[in-house]
Amino acid sequence: MPSQYEPRTTPVFENQDLRNLTSYIYRELREISQTFTGIQAIQLQETHVPPPKLVKGMLVLADGTNWNPGSGRGFYAYDGTTWRYLG
Repeated sequence: MPSQYEPRTTPVFENQDLRNLTSYIYRELREISQTFTGIQAIQLQETHVPPPKLVKGMLVLADGTNWNPGSGRGFYAYDGTTWRYLG
């Protein structure tokens, strides 16, 4: 799996409006991709409710009051089964 997002080549359309649209979308996706290049830090927003969709490897900062995954306020990782307190 690639370490960063790279947009795929856009399909070729006969209609000029569709070609313009796909070209625009591709340029925007390239811009988004370049924005994330070289990220050295991530700031998590404190959350007060559990995420609606759990994904293995998810990181969160729980408030510990409205939502307490187990050890109060702090950082937690979801391992696919349970929330693990990180500190």
